[in-house]
Formats: sequence, structure tokens, C-alpha cells
Amino acid sequence: MTNCSLNQPSLQKRYRSVEEEPHASLQLPTLPTSSENVNQSSLPAFNQTRQVATAIANTNVMQPAQQSMNFHQPPKLNLVRFNGDISTWQ
Repeated sequence: MTNCSLNQPSLQKRYRSVEEEPHASLQLPTLPTSSENVNQSSLPAFNQTRQVATAIANTNVMQPAQQSMNFHQPPKLNLVRFNGDISTWQ
């Protein structure tokens, strides 16, 4: 019984710190105005790379299912042709 009562406040304190972390990290890039221009040009580049990686992951997972349906035109080729960076990365 003593262990249970000791664990409860510990868990509550951990949850509070986890909740505060994302708020602080979100506010950090918004606070500086001079660095915002530098961050803004870097942000879309990071977002594009993430979207491209997600697109590849989705095609790789759906490839076997789509291949049996569209054997002549796999969707993977269309995605690679759309983004030239993917063809170099793969």
C-alpha cells in the first residue's frame, strides 16, 4: 500500500514535465524574430524531406497489394518521377 501511494505522485509529476516540454519547444522558435527568417527557410526543407520519406514508406507498404492490381503501372514509379530527389535517394 505504501508503494502505491508513493508511485501515484511520481507519475503525476512525470506527466506534468512531459506536458511542459512540447509547449516550451514550440514557443522557442516563435520567440526569436531575427532567427525566424533563417528558421523559416530551413523548416520547409525539413518538412519536404519528411513528406517524401512518408510517401516512400506508404508506397513500399502498398506496393505488393497494388502490384497485383496494376501490374503494368506501379504507383511507385509515378511517385519517383514526380519528385526527382526520391530517385537519387533510392
